[in-house]
Amino acid sequence: MAFCDQSAEDKLLILSAKKTFNQNKLNKLITLKTSSKNERVNYWFDFWIIKLKIKKNPFDRNIVNELNKFSNLKKPEILTQEAYKFWAHEVIKRKNWEKTISTISYIKKVSPKTTSQSIKCINYLAKPKHTISEIRELTTGQEHRIGCLKLVLLAIEKNLSSRNFVFKSARSAAISGNILHAQQILELAKKKKIEVPKTENKLLKVLVVSQKNSLRALRRLKLIEGKLTNEQKSFASLVVGSSLLGITHPSTLKLIRKGTSSIKQQPVSILESTARVALRYSDWNLLSETIQSLPPRIQKLPKWKYWEAQVLITKDEKNKSAKLLDSIKPPWSFYGMLAGEDLARIYNPKKHIAYRIPPQEYNHEEIINSSSFKFALWLYEIGLYKEGRIEWENVLSQKSDKILINISKYVSSISILDRSISAALKTKNNHNFYLRFPTPYQKIIKKESSVKNISPFLMFSLIRQESRFKKKISSSAGAIGLMQLMPSTARSVARKIKLKSINKKSLTIPSINVKLGSEYLKILFSQFNESSLLTVASYNAGPSRSKKWKKSLIKEVSGAAFTESIPFDETRDYVKSVLSGTVMYSRLYDETNLGNSYNDTESILTLQSLLGSISPAK
Repeated sequence: MAFCDQSAEDKLLILSAKKTFNQNKLNKLITLKTSSKNERVNYWFDFWIIKLKIKKNPFDRNIVNELNKFSNLKKPEILTQEAYKFWAHEVIKRKNWEKTISTISYIKKVSPKTTSQSIKCINYLAKPKHTISEIRELTTGQEHRIGCLKLVLLAIEKNLSSRNFVFKSARSAAISGNILHAQQILELAKKKKIEVPKTENKLLKVLVVSQKNSLRALRRLKLIEGKLTNEQKSFASLVVGSSLLGITHPSTLKLIRKGTSSIKQQPVSILESTARVALRYSDWNLLSETIQSLPPRIQKLPKWKYWEAQVLITKDEKNKSAKLLDSIKPPWSFYGMLAGEDLARIYNPKKHIAYRIPPQEYNHEEIINSSSFKFALWLYEIGLYKEGRIEWENVLSQKSDKILINISKYVSSISILDRSISAALKTKNNHNFYLRFPTPYQKIIKKESSVKNISPFLMFSLIRQESRFKKKISSSAGAIGLMQLMPSTARSVARKIKLKSINKKSLTIPSINVKLGSEYLKILFSQFNESSLLTVASYNAGPSRSKKWKKSLIKEVSGAAFTESIPFDETRDYVKSVLSGTVMYSRLYDETNLGNSYNDTESILTLQSLLGSISPAK
């Protein structure tokens, strides 16, 4: 499907321009622009040209004029912000601090929305007066960023810092993987007559290694443990212990408990890992202490509110727990669902479908005829996905819920479901969950789910997560099609079911891709005793990892606790999304009739029942 006012010449030109930009060929890009007569294509030329000029010399005096001109062009505002953000990034990289500070101050003035933690820190450097409380707020957990490091060093130089601030900053930088920043902090502290134990550098090296190779860190800790102070030993034990969660080491819990005296000094990343260790081993006291040590803004996240509520139940404080559960929103999110089910409330999305209007009764002419709408979809069509996303975000920005739903309905009607879902997900108060959870390829999915005895709702949810129903999509890792199959996995499954001639092209055919993907799901289900949780986790992270995570258990845990204790961020979020999506599909559609007609009978599928419980491997 074509979305044009753009010509074939425009397509060739913008694709050539993007290639030239990627090759850093500034002069060629400037020459190419002379061939362009399309206003929208031109501002992308200007954007790429400015970026290359900044990259060449971010301190060039002409940059300001170039950006001022670019700011005044008719284009998505986000592009201006992206240009200033890139300028700030390049300036910071050069480490000419006098020029960097003045440039960042200027950027913040003309483009207030252009921000990052490093920019915030550098902008604060320009202020005439500094306080340790403000410095601490800006730099905590951000010491690995060059701008924030400069602010930490300023605090030490001006004698605003305490010994505790120095150690915490250096250790946090090391945990973030930047040993050089950590050492700079300690060296300046020594010059300012702050006492630093000789063993602190050895401790820092263990902290750095713990985030890359936890077993090596454990060995290093054992070698130097006798030379460390009790405080250092406690700190290192908790950091190394939390890192062992990822490889399910038997020493994990022992080390964590050994290090609890340092819990309040730990950065957020270590505290969250510690909380997940506590969940895996059902240590409610450790979990409570860890959650209470998190910064207030982190404690308020739905996941930690939910687990604090579970802690309160173990203390027989049911009223407090119920109040906390009641505050978790939205009710269709993973933890919103769990909280609702704990309170005996089953969320029914069918009662909250906004603007259930027949397609012929809503006017979308203004939307589909807008040049910005057409251009955004055109960029997707020709393969400029990053640029397309920027333009699409511009189309959706500051739109009312009703307009967003109408946009979603239209792009759904022309089978661009990933854009339809993205528009539907933007609504703030009025939602259409049929648009958020569509059911294309019904015949194929219903057939394969029936043959394999797999829930069609789970298959829809998994495909939605994997590919947003785009049949030809490919990942950077090489996964192809609707269920994002790796060619090697697809060939292995194909041999098992005696399906011949499987290649990359055939994996873009929905019937073949879903057939192989559902067969692989069936294999995983059989390996994990029909556990949806372990099967979905394995689909993302591989079955060997799921087996290790299960093997590490010392007793049965709830599926929710197991999910939150998954060490990989991607897999943990993937499981939450797929399983909560499965429940939403089940509550929206009738299993025997997957169209938009549905029964009014309440679905019995709950997230708790889908998660089940996970027992240690025998």
